[in-house]
Amino acid sequence: MARNRLLPIVMVVLKGGRQCLVLAQHYPATYDAIIATAPAIHWAGLYLSQSWPAFFMQMTDQYPYLCELQELTSLAIAACHGLDVVMNCLIAETQQCLAVFDPFALVGSAFKCAQTGTMKIISNAATTVANASLTGPLSSSCKKLWYGADIGTDLSDTSRTTCSTNGTCGVNPINAMATLYVGFVLRDDFVVRMQPYMAKIKLELTTVRAPTF
Repeated sequence: MARNRLLPIVMVVLKGGRQCLVLAQHYPATYDAIIATAPAIHWAGLYLSQSWPAFFMQMTDQYPYLCELQELTSLAIAACHGLDVVMNCLIAETQQCLAVFDPFALVGSAFKCAQTGTMKIISNAATTVANASLTGPLSSSCKKLWYGADIGTDLSDTSRTTCSTNGTCGVNPINAMATLYVGFVLRDDFVVRMQPYMAKIKLELTTVRAPTF
């Protein structure tokens, strides 16, 4: 039977988004629509995905300049934001973009680094870290554990590094992610960067229900 009245439409984010998703499960006829932007569900997988780039850099000992990652993102957007015919500096067709944009082909390309104010070269380390961020966390047997970032995402937050004046760089992970990982998963004074690879992956396999890809 058709309804002759309009029900509310709610727009929420984060905590309110999660609450409204629960509301929709229990009372599906209450709203005509619920727009829950960035509800941050599946927190175990989210934390794993967000901490993966920093862990990958430590594991492989590769620490690119932030400006290299920002340049790769800018080049990806320039190459792909028109794939949906709408020139809005957003990549809507991410799968098509992955097919046409190869970051490794850009190794050796020169650009102006805003971080140093000098010309720099896109390194293999930068493309490798960017690729790992987009691929997402993998187990020791290369099984995909969770989703990576979409191409075009600003990687300078989850893949943060700090570099000295002599060019030596190191990882600068998101402290909140490390704190939440320790508090909610490990529940002790564990130092995330010291966790051996196999033990870390075993732990993550027990705490994250991997999606079907």
